[in-house]
Amino acid sequence: MFLRNAIGRILADRDIKRKEESLFQEHAQLRKACEQAIEELNAASDGGGDTSGNVLPSHMQFVHADRYFLPFDLACHSKSPRIVVIALDCLQKLIAYGHLIGNGVDVANPERLLIDRIVESICAPFAGPNTDEGVQLQILKAILAVVLAPTCEVHEATLLLAVRTCFNIYLASRSPINQSTAKASLTQVINAVFGNMQKADEVAAEQGEQTDENVIHMLVDSLVEQVAAQLDPNHSIVGSRQSSFSSAMAAEVSMIPPPRHLNPVSLAADSSDTVHEDVPATQLHFRTVQEKDAFLLFRALCRLSTKSLPERPDPNSHELRSKELSLEMLLLIVQNSSSLLHNSQPFILALRHYLCVSLSRNGVSPIVSIFEKSLAIFVQLVNKFKMHLKVQIEVFFKEIIFSILESSSSSFEHKWMVVNTLEKICEDPQSLVDIHVNYDCNLTAANIFERMINGISKIAQVFCYVIFYGQKQRERSMRILGLKCLVECLQCMVDWFDDDVGRIGNDSGSQHG
Repeated sequence: MFLRNAIGRILADRDIKRKEESLFQEHAQLRKACEQAIEELNAASDGGGDTSGNVLPSHMQFVHADRYFLPFDLACHSKSPRIVVIALDCLQKLIAYGHLIGNGVDVANPERLLIDRIVESICAPFAGPNTDEGVQLQILKAILAVVLAPTCEVHEATLLLAVRTCFNIYLASRSPINQSTAKASLTQVINAVFGNMQKADEVAAEQGEQTDENVIHMLVDSLVEQVAAQLDPNHSIVGSRQSSFSSAMAAEVSMIPPPRHLNPVSLAADSSDTVHEDVPATQLHFRTVQEKDAFLLFRALCRLSTKSLPERPDPNSHELRSKELSLEMLLLIVQNSSSLLHNSQPFILALRHYLCVSLSRNGVSPIVSIFEKSLAIFVQLVNKFKMHLKVQIEVFFKEIIFSILESSSSSFEHKWMVVNTLEKICEDPQSLVDIHVNYDCNLTAANIFERMINGISKIAQVFCYVIFYGQKQRERSMRILGLKCLVECLQCMVDWFDDDVGRIGNDSGSQHG
């Protein structure tokens, strides 16, 4: 069977067989665990337990693979990179083919599941930049296998451990290939987490609709029985029907499965929108454990992006690259998962109290890459989340966008990126109209639309007195960009008006028809 062959690969390694006393003692426990596991598998095979040598397991083989995890656990903690690579490669295949799912209790620690121990073992071999490059690559493959496998469920702290390991390999690895692989793995993990959240929300919504429909039918039946009882005093089955209705209601509610991995504290509702800046996850209501996973991941990325940098950081420093990567992943989330975030109260709070704090700190960064990524996230918030972030967007416009746009001391790069950002906002007609209505038409808010148009107009009208040809060309490019932004703005207003007139015409036509 595949499981026996995997353990045999570890036992056949030459480091396991070496007779030197130091190595012999070091691998004694691993060798004993492998031999014992193979003996048990052979005994099961002789007793008819071995169905075939196929890779794909039968239903009963899932449990068997979980029982024989110890050899792989010990091998992952070996000091021999070759043994670790073999163990990780076997774990990846066992997980991918469904032999190992880890949904049972961990024998070593009954308070957690075996999958938590499996992920710990996969991440354990990484010990910083000196970790063997082959081990690093195999860790990333195993992490992807365990997170993406449909038979495994990795949640909460264990999921964050897997994400943190990908993050650390990206920062610490000296291999460009491993760095690229770690970044790609992190992207896949994030997409999978939010994809699972969407699937879980859809299932929960379907179950809620079915429950509501059943409850309505029961209520109607109960009302009919009550009316019949009033019309016919001799109608004797009312009491029994009412009691059966109550019991059916209770049974219907009890059929709704509680989310796995959620303790009672985490289900406590927080009805107030005014919360402290640091919102504990245990005070929020999560509809599913997948929603909690996504929230914890999003919050962790926000916190990473807010960490302070040295005054003049090295472009290759871990601090700067960590901030850049976290902002890039946050941008990926708000770009691809906006519909999910809209419908989740915990995420609305996370946007206000974590992401907006990150943008307020990184939006004034002198480092061009950090500033650029912050503006890209801001564009997404304006276009997709303005209904939830009215106050935060106003503050960002006044304190960052207009401060740079209207200041004569702002660097060319920063001002160029601000105008580019305004141009992207002006590409969405509805965003422009909403900005005007929500702020300029509000007596208590700042005139955001007016200041934006005035600032861009000044950029487009600036006459260049610069003598140096290179600087004159830059100023000319800035003026052209400002003019382009104004044209975009006017065109968007016309498009929005035409669409609105078209909608009104269609509505009136349908009414007359």
